[in-house]
Amino acid sequence: MNIQLFQSVWNILMRIRRGWRDQAPNQNQNQNHQQQNGVARAGSDMMGSGSSQPDVVVVTNDLTDSDNWTAARLLQQLRREGKLNCKIVWIVEPRQVLLGVAISEADQLTCRGLIEKYFLQNMEKSSRPKESLKRLLRGSLTRDEIDNTVDDLDDRKMLYNAIRPDPGTKEDALLHARLMAYDFLEFLRSSPGGFKDDGVDVFVYEDTLDTTEPAVNLKMHNLHTLDKIQMPVNLKVHHPEELISRSREELEEHKAIMQEESLDTRTTLLRKWYRQCIDTQREVCDRKEIRTLRLVLLRQTIRQADRPLYLGGSSMRLLQQLLEKRNVTNKLTCCFQAGTFNLANNLFSNQFNIAMNPNAAKQVFERVDQFRKFYVVPTDTTLDVKYSLKGLGERDRALERRCLGFNYHVDPESLAQDDIRLAKCQPKDVVMADLTAFLCAIQSFLSLPHGIPREKAIHKPAAFTPKQVLQFEPDGKIEAYQIEGAKPLVLDLVKLLFGENESGKG
Repeated sequence: MNIQLFQSVWNILMRIRRGWRDQAPNQNQNQNHQQQNGVARAGSDMMGSGSSQPDVVVVTNDLTDSDNWTAARLLQQLRREGKLNCKIVWIVEPRQVLLGVAISEADQLTCRGLIEKYFLQNMEKSSRPKESLKRLLRGSLTRDEIDNTVDDLDDRKMLYNAIRPDPGTKEDALLHARLMAYDFLEFLRSSPGGFKDDGVDVFVYEDTLDTTEPAVNLKMHNLHTLDKIQMPVNLKVHHPEELISRSREELEEHKAIMQEESLDTRTTLLRKWYRQCIDTQREVCDRKEIRTLRLVLLRQTIRQADRPLYLGGSSMRLLQQLLEKRNVTNKLTCCFQAGTFNLANNLFSNQFNIAMNPNAAKQVFERVDQFRKFYVVPTDTTLDVKYSLKGLGERDRALERRCLGFNYHVDPESLAQDDIRLAKCQPKDVVMADLTAFLCAIQSFLSLPHGIPREKAIHKPAAFTPKQVLQFEPDGKIEAYQIEGAKPLVLDLVKLLFGENESGKG
């Protein structure tokens, strides 16, 4: 990542003003530069002090999708080049799991076809694929609905996979989160160039109980939020992120377990499998232990910071907890990937991060005036930016593997055997919601790289309706990033991460 990567994309340097409203008249200033390379930049100064950087960045995420890992690599590269000089705290929020029930990609396609056959015949044919995907991902069918509609017993059995099951135990979710945390540590250690970043700590959000116990070393730790999470995804078809980094031997053992007839047997054996994988990764990560993060220490870290920045990409439960104590959030600038102006853009009945804990989101949105600044990057904006993955495999094998698994649905066995590389895949530009949200957040204190047409990301005042859909309000307390101009904007991911002359290697 060279110094040119961070040259300003502005034709006119706007002076820092107190609020976004002072800059609203300039919203259309760069409309005639759509063909040039640059990046979207916000109209206001997020940190409130010009080029001043945050002194601590807190990130919450569940590490499910490739965009989570890409955003982490971006922050790591910024630290490597000295562009971002602050502590970064990653907090991994456990997601609910249900061991032993996942169905294959082939079965998912079969199930979607049956949904279209039995339940979508009156819908326009071109709309059926998206609707069948929605119903399967949501698990929105009921047993009575299926039994009353479908006579064929085999079809019924397959369609039962479109019924959302209850989640598994907390212990299983924490096993999953712990394994993902170790995979994430290994990913950070695999940074191109062998960069060892001691300025990034990883936490697992395991326990909502506050404590006043003495401070401990803040390396790998835990909190807990599972009582509050409402996973909107049908767990039978959730992306298997736990398999992406596994070895061939681990995958063979997993496959054998999934062929066991009894669900109880599968569940018991999978718990053992998780523990074995965790032990393996602990060795890879120099035997770092995952310990409990006391919420009081996180509050203390935020209080002691001058310019803390919070980047949210999971539920708002942790923010809800931070609001429970005084003098914690008043200095906190928060940028959350959440909300939408149009629910038609979403696969679920609400934007995903809100749907995970609607009550927490509601309370946070009602109290945004207790933050120093509060921004959202809505689904509408994340869909407006796409990323070219060309050349990524030549620079970052670990990140390529995550993208192949999530964006191209390459099966874990092929990933472990190194049979498929991005260079051999059909090129496509992909949406990376969390990465786009990160770019929106950090552009207030960094000049961002080339790659996006010169359009402004603007803040517009917004508020949430009772159904938690964004709408513009002149006196809204929430500011929403939106991108103007030609869409989608396409960013070269390799250039973004590694420099101007690094893409195009196949």
